[in-house]
Amino acid sequence: MSCLSIMNAALVSTVALLGLVTACESLELAAAGASTYSIVISTDANPGEIRAADELQHFLEEMTGARLPILLDDVPATSAMILLGNSAHLRAAMQDLSLDGLGDEGFVIKTAGNHLII
Repeated sequence: MSCLSIMNAALVSTVALLGLVTACESLELAAAGASTYSIVISTDANPGEIRAADELQHFLEEMTGARLPILLDDVPATSAMILLGNSAHLRAAMQDLSLDGLGDEGFVIKTAGNHLII
C-alpha cells in the first residue's frame, strides 16, 4: 500500500470513526478528553503506516481532546485497541479476516470485541 493510500485511508477512517454505530458495533473511543484506546501498528510497519498512525492520532485528538498512544505490536495486547494495518494483534483478534484482494488502495473498517480494525 502506498504512503498516500495509507494517509488517505487514515483520514477517511478518522472521519468514519464517529459514525461506527451504523456499520459496526458501537465503540466509545473517547469521552471527556480521555480514552482507554491505543493505536497499534506492526513492528514492521512501513513509513506510510507510521504516517497514517500519526495522522489518526492527530485528528482523533483534535476531535475528542484525547491523545491516543501509538504502540507497536510487540507489546501485550490490551482490551481496547485501534489496530491499524496488518499486525500480530490484528491476526490474533481476527483470525478469519482475509486481506487478500484489497490491493494497494483497499482497507476495511471492522470491530472485533472492543477493538477497531482499520
